[in-house]
Parts: sequence; C-alpha cells; structure tokens
Amino acid sequence: TTMKKATVKLILDERRSKKNGTYPIVLRITHKKLSRYIFTEYSVTEDDWNASEQSVLPGSKQYKNTTRVNNHLHQTLLDASDIITRLTASGEILTMNVNDVRNAIESLAEATSFKTFAESVIAELKLAKKLGNASVYKQALDFILRMTSRKDIAFNEITYQLLKSIEAKFLSENNSLNGLSFYLRTIRAIYNRAIKEGKASRDNYPFTSYSIKETKTRKRAIHKTDMDSIKAAKFEPGSPRWHTRNLFLFSFYNRGMNFADMAKLRMSDIETDRIYYRRSKTGKPLS
Repeated sequence: TTMKKATVKLILDERRSKKNGTYPIVLRITHKKLSRYIFTEYSVTEDDWNASEQSVLPGSKQYKNTTRVNNHLHQTLLDASDIITRLTASGEILTMNVNDVRNAIESLAEATSFKTFAESVIAELKLAKKLGNASVYKQALDFILRMTSRKDIAFNEITYQLLKSIEAKFLSENNSLNGLSFYLRTIRAIYNRAIKEGKASRDNYPFTSYSIKETKTRKRAIHKTDMDSIKAAKFEPGSPRWHTRNLFLFSFYNRGMNFADMAKLRMSDIETDRIYYRRSKTGKPLS
C-alpha cells in the first residue's frame, strides 16, 4: 500500500485565543494521520484570516503591512514544503514519525533566521574576547530589526527592495550615508558568512544588485604646533596624564599603532632597532 504524502498547511489555531481576542497562525504538519504544530510570530482575529488562501486579509487591525506578513508566512510554508519534498524523495520520511518531520522543519526555520545566526556569531566573538566586533554585529542586528519593525527576519527576506526601503527610511531621518554604510557592511558580512556555512542561499543574495554607498569625509589632521605642545607638556611622572601622553606619542611614532596591538607588545617583539608584531584585528605581520 502507498502511504499518503506528509502535508503542511497554515491555519488559525482556534484552540485557545490570546487576551486580545486573536488566534495564533500556525504551521500544521500532518504525517501518518497525526498532526503537530509550529507557531509563527503572527496572530489575527477570525475575521482577519482567509482560510482558503492561508493568508491575512488586507485591512487587518493587527498589522499595517499585511503584504509583508503574508510574504513571510508563505515563504515559511514554502520552506517547510521543500523539506517534506526532499525527505520524501530520499525515502527518509518512511522511517520518520510526525515529531521527526516537525523537528526537521523547525531546524530549517532556525537555519534561515538572520537573527538566530547573527546571535550565534556574536556569542562566538564574545567567547573569543573580540568584544569590539561582537558590539558591531549586535548594532547591525538591532538596526535591521528596528528598521523593519520586526522581532526576527529570515535571510531570504533581506531583498534588494528591503535594503532600498531601509536606505530611504534611514536617510529621511537625517542620518548620514556613511552611517548607513556602517550597518549594511556588517549585515553583508553576516550574510556572506551564513552562505559559507550553508545557512543561507546565494540565490537570494541581495548585495549583488544593491551597492553600499559611502561619501568621502573631510580629512582631519592635527597641526604640527599642537603635536609640539603635547610633546613639550610637563606632567608628573607616573601620573595618568603622563602615561596617556606617552602612549599617544608611542602610537604616533609607530605609524599610528592600534592600542590593542600596543597592549599586547612584548620585549621579545623588539629585534635590533625594529618592532615586529601581528595586527590583532587582521593577523597581518607588521614592522
């Protein structure tokens, strides 16, 4: 006998309403005559749900942009259907129960979540004591969630159109192009890493068509007379100002050595009249 294929469908879970009178929109997985559910981040009233189209009706009181909500829901449904198709084609699904199928779909949902992936990278950077990089990644994650008014976002939702709308919104708030570039370069770095790790697809990569723009900033240089004043200033030896001035001059005389690199220097890094060290940030050898 042939077994019916596992199915997946978006439904309104009317078993229990929320305090505001809405019901959660869930992904119902049915396999071997049993059903399990995966909750989405959305919930609507019965009147705002189109069961036959598996979508939120336009004009819903819960969401201003129902098109975006429906796009996200239908992408979730499509991803789940793809997993079932793949498991069926390989024959794996024959030995799986309904919980196994749900777990396979849930693991995919996590893998395609930009937030989940970014948070795992941030945790890894903190563990490696790269706190500066961790802070930059956290700022970029907060930025995209704030600009899209979302609690989470999938990699395939970061499209050319979305980046253009973020750009328009950010610049309309009198922010600079370079400020936008700072966030988008980090988002691009997270996306590139996710592709390398197989957590995101290059097919949906938005930075092929979207170019990150920057403007040249005015060069700001200290005057030689100010440098002379800093060198000549008298501070009590061993005082915080004395140390600060000396560290500043040391950095200046050593081609603007980064403070983290200065902190890691050892006497063994000095050979004859030169200092040899590796740049902490890039690992590049310098002299």
